[in-house]
Amino acid sequence: MGSEVCTSCGAPFPDGANECPFDGTPVEPAPAYASVDPLLGQQLGEYRVEARLGMGGMGIVYRGSQPVIGKRVAIKVLRPDLAADANQVQRLVEEAKAVNAVRHRGIIDIFGFGQLPDGRHYIVMEELEGEPLDVLLLREGPLPPSTALGFMDEILSALGAAHTRGVIHRDLKPNNLFLVRQPGGSQYLKVLDFGLAKRADKPGGRAKQTSLLVVSGTAEYMAPEQARGDAVGPETDLWAIGVILFEMLTGELPFGGDTPVDVLTNALSKPAPRPSVLAATVPQELEDVVLRLLEKDRTQRPKSAEAVRLELARIGRRLQSASTRATAARQLPLGAGVTRVVSARVKPLAGPTPAREAQLETTDPATPVSPGSGRRVALMVGGAVALLAVGLAVVLGLRSKASEPAASPQVEAKAASAARSGAARVEPAPG
Repeated sequence: MGSEVCTSCGAPFPDGANECPFDGTPVEPAPAYASVDPLLGQQLGEYRVEARLGMGGMGIVYRGSQPVIGKRVAIKVLRPDLAADANQVQRLVEEAKAVNAVRHRGIIDIFGFGQLPDGRHYIVMEELEGEPLDVLLLREGPLPPSTALGFMDEILSALGAAHTRGVIHRDLKPNNLFLVRQPGGSQYLKVLDFGLAKRADKPGGRAKQTSLLVVSGTAEYMAPEQARGDAVGPETDLWAIGVILFEMLTGELPFGGDTPVDVLTNALSKPAPRPSVLAATVPQELEDVVLRLLEKDRTQRPKSAEAVRLELARIGRRLQSASTRATAARQLPLGAGVTRVVSARVKPLAGPTPAREAQLETTDPATPVSPGSGRRVALMVGGAVALLAVGLAVVLGLRSKASEPAASPQVEAKAASAARSGAARVEPAPG
């Protein structure tokens, strides 16, 4: 039996898969501790270990619960082969510190830390129901701009909160963005895995990377300065946001390659492609934001996550407004055009002005319109008014016959002639 999740990106392996569907990492033989797990059924602090959920490159994740109140949690425990690795232990500690420094709805909550008798450290987190964003993208492909903008609003809100507390994530990617499914059916995104997070000396500041010889992060989402080993800052995370937004809109990555080195080389040397080349539905103003996020020179990227969030919100409102207008036009009720023509007939405009032409020729969108059709509709309405006048005259005449002497044939002929003459004088509006 192979490992349950990819040891490179942490994505779950589909049944029978020989490699990771996301980065091609081959399925490795499961270590001995993966098949026989002594932690199952054990008590870790106040939580009982109930089941193993998955295993990644750093740790094993279990489901746990508080026996008295039934609170369910997720417990991440360092793998046995990493228990003596001081760097991995420090990474786990830094993850807990970074998350608790931010405390935002869009960031996973960590509320426990401990150490097993065998020396392994663990953290206790909230259990989430749902799926990672990369699983959704693999299944759905490119997302509509409105959906992508909704997700981005939630991600950038959490990221902005982290940056204001000096926390730089350094490993933003769809696999670390979790689409939480709530009992009522609604969903929202949470940012996970702050294991590579760095703390700057001040909010919005930059932090030195641990080592110039070791590049930490995921190549496809790594900013040029991060790949070079330079200091990282909020703009480093914003590059990753640009890659993620590009991927949401197009279903593709802006920079590819056969190996992580190839990917980084392309990201450092080649300009980012325009998203609209891959997805024609991407609006120009949204494309411009993506390309600014993917500027090689980090000083040319947007200044903050909140600034990007506000700009994307404005774009979203404009797209929504345009969509609402288009929907209203498509759903215009039958006869609305005729109603406007009648209004024009009752209050005629002087002269055949272009505005009047447009007003008279407005009809239901579902009905083809030919030049002058508005004037024909006006003629029809004028004729209807004339017929209505004649009918009214007839009714009044019938009522009067009951109380008046019968008219002579000559008088009746004159009345009919006058009625026909009056109807003929009812004409359409000028123009």
